[in-house]
Amino acid sequence: MDRKTIKRLRDLPDPVTAREIQEFLGISKNSAHNLLNENQFHVLRVGKLKFAPKQSFVKWYLGA
Repeated sequence: MDRKTIKRLRDLPDPVTAREIQEFLGISKNSAHNLLNENQFHVLRVGKLKFAPKQSFVKWYLGA
């Protein structure tokens, strides 16, 4: 199944994964994981998986 490219903020799912951040920002996989590790927005952890609540990511992206 082909994944569609995320181009708009409203198309982001909640919560946002590193893969979705990578697609939305057009950055590498490592850069997306680094963003999740830098604590610039709220990150949830479930075991080794990391997710960002959509609202937190959008606030960071818009510079709010």
